[in-house]
Amino acid sequence: MKIKSFSMAMLAAMLATSCAMEEVVETNGTLAGDPIDFTPTVNSPTRAVSATLSNLGDFNVFAKGIRSDLGTLYKPFLIGTDRYTPSVASRMSLSEESGTWQLENNVYWPSDINTALFWAFTDRKASDPKTANGLCISSGTVDFYETYGPQILNYSPLKADLSKPIGDYTGWFDGDYQRDLVSAFTQQTKNPHVSLSFHHLLSQIEINAVSKHSKQDEESRIVKIKGAWLVNVISSGSLSAQFSYDQSTQTAQDNPVWTTGGNVSSYGTVYSGNDRTVPIVVNGKPGPLNILGNEGHGNLMLIPQSKKSWDGTSASTTGAYLLLLCRIDMGHKGEVTPGSAVSPTINGVHYHQQFPVSSYYDEDAYGLTAIPVPVDWEMNKKYTYNLDICGENSGAGKYPPNVPTDPTELEKYLKSFIPGDYVINATSKPEPSKANIITTIPAGKNVGEYVLDEPIQFKVTVSTWDEGTEWSNGNDLNKTVAEE
Repeated sequence: MKIKSFSMAMLAAMLATSCAMEEVVETNGTLAGDPIDFTPTVNSPTRAVSATLSNLGDFNVFAKGIRSDLGTLYKPFLIGTDRYTPSVASRMSLSEESGTWQLENNVYWPSDINTALFWAFTDRKASDPKTANGLCISSGTVDFYETYGPQILNYSPLKADLSKPIGDYTGWFDGDYQRDLVSAFTQQTKNPHVSLSFHHLLSQIEINAVSKHSKQDEESRIVKIKGAWLVNVISSGSLSAQFSYDQSTQTAQDNPVWTTGGNVSSYGTVYSGNDRTVPIVVNGKPGPLNILGNEGHGNLMLIPQSKKSWDGTSASTTGAYLLLLCRIDMGHKGEVTPGSAVSPTINGVHYHQQFPVSSYYDEDAYGLTAIPVPVDWEMNKKYTYNLDICGENSGAGKYPPNVPTDPTELEKYLKSFIPGDYVINATSKPEPSKANIITTIPAGKNVGEYVLDEPIQFKVTVSTWDEGTEWSNGNDLNKTVAEE
């Protein structure tokens, strides 16, 4: 599968046509003048998770001289030692508007090169220590092959370490561990001060939720969310530049492409029991609440990809869906209905535990619901899923696929994305109080049926990370997706 970018710019190599023309370059001449340095900018991020000039760390650089008359690259590297080993540039100074990064070993502009192509890339933050292998990416490898140009191979977004103790953390957020992979490409005539404009190579995902139920005078539903994940998302890919050289304008034309692998994973957030906002209550909030975190804290950075969604009925699937760990209570005034899972009455109000279904009331019980999500993500785009859960005409999703019924397999499944010592399918209220995850489907219900009466409704908005810039095709800025 290949996903093409509409607005990215990054370096790619050109196949040299004459070996005789590759032997002239002097890659590290002892010339007068300043060593090459870099002044980067980063494309207008909209969330704290994104790379910015202020948090940009070390980056790798490849550079080669270009024969403008022939439209070929010199074989030796101007910056970088071989096809697998770029150089590292580190921050030397920073102001509010600009900064300077320098190579660890000075490189001067050779006398016999007038024009050069530079490719820089990183997912490092300023606070990160230097890597042992010298690569400024958290996973994968790089290559600068003569035929294909520079590539980032087998890159995978990081995941939170579920074995890590809570400590002072409020939860496990995959988005906090993931990095904003960025790249910059420029073709520049002889000048030791190289300007680099970094662009985002991944897709940013935000999931918001709101409950617009308005019958507060007679009854009210309270939705509490403890975890949210995108399931069956492609987890690795390789990026290739794929470009040509326009001899008439003497400029490089790039067409970067992601090629995705076959492996899938789940990415998201689960909150600790000690979190100040756990459970997240979305009922009655004035606007959507980010359920991956707080004010962008937790937003996901994932491989650009296209993938079909779960069909909403199959008990097992490789299609994509949103999985929620949540509970729903319905508040009432008046007498308690005998025999129902109901809370004690406080100030004349009692609550029925509507989901997960249980014979007893347990404020620490949560269940899994699923919503099919079609995936069509491009690089340098941010996608926001706004869910209306338990609104006037919306419910809380469906009983999810792929949940094992064998107790051993079920425990293994849950621990693949939920940490901690949780109680599973307890028949009575656990003591001491722990999060009780109920996965049992009630009698008369099946996978794919709604856990309440109506489907969740959600609207998907798509924007570039450049504020105010529309898609290059000018369409699909707002797409409404209804669960079938």
